[in-house]
Amino acid sequence: MCGNEDYISAAFRHWESCEILGNNHQWQDAAYLAGYIAECSMKGALEHAFGQARDEVRRFGHNLAQLHLRGLELAMVLNPAARRYWPDPLPQEILLWSPGHRYARTGCLSDGEFQRIVDAAEQIGERILLGMALDGLIPMP
Repeated sequence: MCGNEDYISAAFRHWESCEILGNNHQWQDAAYLAGYIAECSMKGALEHAFGQARDEVRRFGHNLAQLHLRGLELAMVLNPAARRYWPDPLPQEILLWSPGHRYARTGCLSDGEFQRIVDAAEQIGERILLGMALDGLIPMP
């Protein structure tokens, strides 16, 4: 058993895999992992604000819009400095993402739409993960 969730580690791992897939023009699979870059980045920032309160973070599930809106509200109450890392506004292209893409028909969105999901997720990851890493709050991978 590998232990509890580690959202930050998972975000960096998904980001690396997403880049490999994108470099090979496998945009649908890259976009699937990209959604987890966004999700895990936001959950990692929330976890940091909550002080490792995983149950609070888990309740958001995979709904990125809800995670963004409610997560930002909660983070501001618990740790106002967390706003520095929060992607606001949320890149709208990320809302095309669904964890159900893993089962979707190949080509359910265009390559361009999948690429926009990847770009949006990377923007979120850069804002949260790189910001927190540069401030010494999390290790660089």
